[in-house]
Amino acid sequence: MRRSMRVIPFLLAIGALPALATPAYYTIAFTLTSGSPLPDSGSFYYDSSTLTFTSFDVVWDGDAFDLTSAANTAPFLGPVASCVTSGTSGPQQVFLIMTACPVAYWEANGSAVSATMPSFLFDEGAYGTVFSYGVVVITPGLPTAPPTTATGAFTSTISPEPSSWALMLIGLGLVMRKRISALLWGIG
Repeated sequence: MRRSMRVIPFLLAIGALPALATPAYYTIAFTLTSGSPLPDSGSFYYDSSTLTFTSFDVVWDGDAFDLTSAANTAPFLGPVASCVTSGTSGPQQVFLIMTACPVAYWEANGSAVSATMPSFLFDEGAYGTVFSYGVVVITPGLPTAPPTTATGAFTSTISPEPSSWALMLIGLGLVMRKRISALLWGIG
């Protein structure tokens, strides 16, 4: 008992260390509404302490789109849609589009964006509406955009950090240690 009581101040000291905020990793799941093909993959890292994206990538039809710069330089437009009204900066509004807008959509190679180069767009609101706000990237390199256009919906899901799982297992082990030893040694 005394030995375990000595450990408690040590554990409290470790728990009192300031938490380091690291960018959270999100994966994007796409659904197809029209056209083809479906994007191969999408993900982003968002740092809530600096309100910026540290990475934002989508792969569609063999083209890799890096939307990081476009997401971080998006203009702040004020309360433009109900799902982004709590945003205080352009990048924060883009983050809200990616995580909190039920009517947000994606579009690849939309002719309104660029008729000559591959493009990818995330936006809020109904597809094809006059008012539009989102993050767009146009990737030069191909002489003309592929003849295909695609649109659809998406959801962004945060992936748990491995360190969170490790801390949870350590805590669970500390809480359950007496119960486990009682089961193993028949003490009870």
